[in-house]
Amino acid sequence: MADDYDSGADEDYSLGELEPEKGFDAIIIVDNLPVVSSDKYDKLVGVIKKTYSQIATICENGLFMPKDENGMSKGFAFIEFQTGDEASAAATQTDGYQLDRNHVFRVNPYSDLARYSQVAEE
Repeated sequence: MADDYDSGADEDYSLGELEPEKGFDAIIIVDNLPVVSSDKYDKLVGVIKKTYSQIATICENGLFMPKDENGMSKGFAFIEFQTGDEASAAATQTDGYQLDRNHVFRVNPYSDLARYSQVAEE
């Protein structure tokens, strides 16, 4: 049974082009986004920006949604806000947000990623 579990450990959670100006507490990870091709990428970025800019101020160049080697989005994004409090509010308000019938946002602070990566495997 344990062999069926995919930890996603090979997933690349680097911040890409994002340069955290406000510290890692001001960054959230939005997971369970649609995986889209490059022709729908900009539209999805627009939807994400619209959703989150209603809650808090996204930093300039503060949204990074990685793509794979084929140009497909990877199903998650990093968003940097002006403050850690804004990031926390955005995460709280949108975790569980239903984008469509197949995609419900799972949102965590970027700082949690380091904590999760240090959990010992049993």
